[in-house]
Amino acid sequence: MKAEPSTLAELTPSYSIKNGTHYQRGGNVAFLPQWQKVEKNFTVRADIAGEPTWRMAFTKPGIIWIRNASITFPAPEQKAVVKGNQILNGGAERGWYAVSGSDFSNLIGGHYRDWLGKIWTQAMIVQIDDKEAASGKYSFRLGDGGPQFQNWFRFNPVKFQMGERTVVTFKAKSKSGHSRLLFFAAVSNSDGYRKFFDIGPEWKEYRFEIPRFGQPVGNISGNYANKGDNQFYPTFWVNKTAWLDDLCIWQGSGEVKFENPSPVAISGKIDSRYKKTGEKITAKLNIRNTTGAPLKADVAYRLLDFYGRELEKGTLPSVSLAKDGNTDIAYNHTVKHLGPQTLLFQVTANGKTIDHGFLFGGIGHETSLVKRLAIDTHSASSAEFILPFFLDMRIGTARLWSQMSGANFTDAPTLKDLHNAGVQTFLNVSIDDKDGRNSSFSRHDLSSWRDAIRKYIMPYKDYIDVYEILNEPNIWNGYRKNPDPAIYREMSPAEYVRVLKTARQYIMEFAPNAKFAGPTPCQTDVGFISNVLKAGGDKYLDIITEHPYRSAAELPDYYTDLQNLEKVLAQYGSKPHWATESGIRSEEMMNDNKVTPYIRTNTAKNLRMMLTAYAGGAEVYTHFNLWAWGGSASWQVTATGATGRPYEYVPQPVLYGMRTIADMIGDDARPAGAVSLGFEYKCYVFDNGKERTVAFWKWNGAPVSITPGPEFRGTFYDAMGNPVKGKLEINDVPLYFKTALRTDEVKKLCTALVPDNGKAACSYDVFVTGPDSVEAVITNTGIKPLKGEIALTFNGRTLKAEVPGIPAEKSVHIPFRVPVTFSTKPTAGKLALKLNGQDFTQNLALKSLFVPKVKNISVDGSLDEWKDIPAIRLSSPENRIKFFDETTQKTADWTAQDEAVTADIKTAWNENGFYIAVTVSKAEFHPNEISSARVWEGDSLQIAFDPLKNATKDTLKYDGDDFEYSIGLFKGKPVVYRHFASLSIYDSLTKTVGELNGEVFAAIKPLPGKAVYEIQFVPRSVSPFKLKEGSSMRFNLIVNMNNGKERIGWLQFTPGIGEIKKPGLFMDLLLTK
Repeated sequence: MKAEPSTLAELTPSYSIKNGTHYQRGGNVAFLPQWQKVEKNFTVRADIAGEPTWRMAFTKPGIIWIRNASITFPAPEQKAVVKGNQILNGGAERGWYAVSGSDFSNLIGGHYRDWLGKIWTQAMIVQIDDKEAASGKYSFRLGDGGPQFQNWFRFNPVKFQMGERTVVTFKAKSKSGHSRLLFFAAVSNSDGYRKFFDIGPEWKEYRFEIPRFGQPVGNISGNYANKGDNQFYPTFWVNKTAWLDDLCIWQGSGEVKFENPSPVAISGKIDSRYKKTGEKITAKLNIRNTTGAPLKADVAYRLLDFYGRELEKGTLPSVSLAKDGNTDIAYNHTVKHLGPQTLLFQVTANGKTIDHGFLFGGIGHETSLVKRLAIDTHSASSAEFILPFFLDMRIGTARLWSQMSGANFTDAPTLKDLHNAGVQTFLNVSIDDKDGRNSSFSRHDLSSWRDAIRKYIMPYKDYIDVYEILNEPNIWNGYRKNPDPAIYREMSPAEYVRVLKTARQYIMEFAPNAKFAGPTPCQTDVGFISNVLKAGGDKYLDIITEHPYRSAAELPDYYTDLQNLEKVLAQYGSKPHWATESGIRSEEMMNDNKVTPYIRTNTAKNLRMMLTAYAGGAEVYTHFNLWAWGGSASWQVTATGATGRPYEYVPQPVLYGMRTIADMIGDDARPAGAVSLGFEYKCYVFDNGKERTVAFWKWNGAPVSITPGPEFRGTFYDAMGNPVKGKLEINDVPLYFKTALRTDEVKKLCTALVPDNGKAACSYDVFVTGPDSVEAVITNTGIKPLKGEIALTFNGRTLKAEVPGIPAEKSVHIPFRVPVTFSTKPTAGKLALKLNGQDFTQNLALKSLFVPKVKNISVDGSLDEWKDIPAIRLSSPENRIKFFDETTQKTADWTAQDEAVTADIKTAWNENGFYIAVTVSKAEFHPNEISSARVWEGDSLQIAFDPLKNATKDTLKYDGDDFEYSIGLFKGKPVVYRHFASLSIYDSLTKTVGELNGEVFAAIKPLPGKAVYEIQFVPRSVSPFKLKEGSSMRFNLIVNMNNGKERIGWLQFTPGIGEIKKPGLFMDLLLTK
C-alpha cells in the first residue's frame, strides 16, 4: 500500500459471533508515499462464526493505493513459534543467570504490606544447591514461602502466541515430603495461568499443558488482555522448602525434552550495575565443561548499545578444559559510552555457540540533582535500595504514599532518608480507612483522620516538602456501590475541596508553612481541575497536579492538553503545575540482557512524555514507578537477572534517558515554545539563558535520515546523551541539539530537520452549514505554504473556488451553495483539491440534523408540544451495539424482546435552551440504583456534544469544548450526571461535573411499554455553542439498555460514546428557523 500524502489509519476487524458482531480494537497502520508491504496479525475470539470485515479509519484524507490484499486464518501448526525450550537456565547450571526473585531485603523491616494493609513477613529465599539435583550438578532450593504466595522466584520471559499449544515441565522434590507449589505464567503481577502442584518427597517430573494458549484449561483461566511484549514469566512459589530443576517450556506440536547446557555451562558476574565514563567495569565468567571429555572453547565479546548497535567487539584467549573441568576468565572494560549497554560474551565449543550477556550502564560525572525529574516510589523501600537510583540518575524529586488505607496503618520512614540526601519529597495523603476496599469514598466524619495524620505523618513533617491530597479522585465516583451512605460520601469536585480543606487544617496544625498539591486527576482532566478550583480549591492548593496517562504523548496530544490547562490556571494566578504520575509499561527481564524493541519503544514513549510535559510548562514530571521488586510486564524502572548476583536490580533504559534529560535541560532551561514540523514530528525548544536545547523526534511513520549542514552550529546528542556526528536518523526516540544560537534563530533552523519530499501536507473536510450549503476547511499540516484550487461536485454539477495561500498550521474556510438538500441520510458528492500542483480527491457522504426553532416547551414528560416535529428512529440491527465484556470476553445476549426495542428522537431549540425528546419503546424499564455516576448502566440516555466541531475523525477523547451527560432515573427521580464539560477558556464559564442541580432539566416518565424522556439544556450547558439560527455543532445520543440484571448494550445515533470516545464521528446539527 501507499498514500499521498502520508496518513495514519486504524485498522479494525469485525466478525460474526454467536448472537451478534464483535468489533475488535485494531492497530495503527502508517500509509507512506512509497509502496510497502504491511502484515497485521489479530487474535480472534474462539466463537468466531464467519469471515471478518475490515475497516480503516484514516486520520486525514488522501489518495490511497492498496493491492494484493488478503485475509488468511493460518492453523496453529502453521504459525511461526519459537522452537525448543525457551528457558535459558532451567537447571541452575548457569548460576543466577536469567532468574530473579525477592527476599524482602529491599523493604524496611523485611516485610511487605499489601494494598489492603495485610503484612507479609515470610520471604521465600532461593539458593543454588549443589547437594540436590534431578540432573546435572545443581538445582534451585526454594525456601519456606509461608501460607500465602506474596513472594516469588521467576525465570526469563517466554514468548507465546495466542491459541498455540504450550507445555510446561519441571522436576521438583519436597524437603518435608509434602509441599504445595504454585506455577504462575505471569504477564503481570495479577494476570496469567495459575496451577498448583502437590510436591512429594522424591524427584518427579510435573507437567502443565495448555492446549490453546489464552483459553481456559479446565477451571484454570488465563487473562492475557494486558500481555506486554507477548511473553510471560514462569514464576514459582512454595509454602514449604522444595527443590526445583529441569524447567522446560515450549510451544507447538511434539515434545521437547529438557537438556542441561552443553558442551559448556557458563555462569558469571559483573562487578557493578553502572559506572561513570572513564571508569572500568569487570565481568567474570566461569566456563565449565559438561561433555565428559576434554575440549577447547573460544571466547568472543560484543558490546551493544541501547539501539542494539554494535559499539565494540573482540576476542579473548581460548581456554582448554579437562573432562568435567572449569576455568575463570575476567574482562575489564573501560566505559566510554552513556546509557544502557549489553556486554555479550559468546563461547564456542564443539561447533556450538552459547551467549551470556550482562546489562550495565554508563553515566556522566555531574552529580547535582534535578528537581523537575521525579519518580514515584514505595514508602517502605529501604534507603539502601532506592537512594542510589535517585542520586546517580540525578532524580531530584520523590513521590511517596501514606500508608493509611487498609489494615495496619504504617508510617513512611523513607521520607527522612530521601530528604536528608537532598531529594525534594512530596507525600500523597490518603483518607484513613481500615477497609481498603472503601478507598474510593470519603466520609462525612473525618475527625479520626486528624489522629491518623498526627500519628503517621507528623513525625516526618520536617522531611516533607509538599502534601498531595488524595489520588485520582475524579474516577472514584461510581467505582463501586456506596457501602453505607450514612458513613461514606460520593466524590465530586465540591467534596474534594471539603476533604482538601480538612487535610490542610489538620496538617497546618503542625506544619504551618506546608505546601499542598492536588486535585491529582487520572489523566489530564482539565475539566475536573477547573471545577475543583471554581469550587474553592483555589484557596487551598499551592500546586496543581494531574496524571497524564495516555498511549503516547501525541495520542491524544499532551501538549495541547497542557496549553488548555495553562489557560485555566492563568485565571487563578498561574499556579505551578506538576505531573505526579504517568508511565508506559516495561519488562522485568531481557533475554540475554539485550534491550528489546518493545523496551526501546516504550522508553521512547516515556521520554517523549517527560519532554512534552516540560515543554508545556510542567515544573515536575513524575515517572511511575520505582518498586521494591520487579513485576513482569509492569510499570517499573528497574530490571533483574542482569548482573549474575541474586536479588539485584539494575536501571531500566528509561532511567538513563531521564539522566540525559537532567544533563540536557536540568532545572534552569525554561520552555521556549514548540516548532511545527508537520503531523509526524514534534520539536520543542528550551532556553537556560546561556544556550538553547532542542528536543525533537518523529513519532509516527518510518524513520528518516538527514545530514545537518554547517548552519547547525552546535552539537547533536542521542537519547542517552552521546554526541552524534554526521548523519542523523530521526525516529520515535528523542534527539537533542544544543547551541548558543538565539531562540528565534534556532526555531527557523529547526525546519531543516525535516527532509523535503516535495509533497503538500494538508488535511481537509467539508461541513454542512445549511440545507443547501457547505463549507470546505483546508488545513496546512506541513511547514511549506500551500495554495491552489478546490472543486466540489454534487448531482453532476461542479463548483470551483480558489484556495488562497495557507501558512503552516493555519486553515482556510471556503463556503459553497450546492444543488442538493441535506438530511440525516448521507448525500453523495466529490471533492477535488489541487495544492502546490498536487491533486487530492475525496468521496463525500454529507449529512446533518436540522433542528427547528420553537416558541415554548414545558419539560414535563408530555410531548404534546412536539407533535409537529419529525422523529428519527433508532432500532435493531442498524443502530444496535451489544455490550462486550473485555474481562470475560463475552458479548451480552439479546432476546427477541430486546431486539424489538426502538427509540424515537426529536430535537428543537429556542433562546432558552436546546431540547431533546426521546420515546423508548421497551417492555420493561430497569434503571440503575448503584450510583448516580453510573446511571448509564441502567435504562438511560447518554448525550454528548462537540460544540466547536473541532474533533477529527481519529480523535480518541473529548476535547476541552465537549460535553457528555447521562440522564436516567435514580432512586425514583430524574438525575442528570455530567461526565465531561467544556472548559472556561472558551467562554469564561466554569461548569461543574458530577450530578447536576440545574443547567439541565429532565422529565422521565416510565409508562406501560415505553419510557418518555424530555430534556432542556440551558445555554450554559452547551456553551461555547451559541443558541442562534445558523449555529452548528456535533451531537450524539445513545439509549442504554438493561435487562434487569446487567447492561446489555445500547442503540446509538452514531458511534463515539458507548465504546471509544470519538466526537469526530458525531452527527452535525444545524439550528434553523
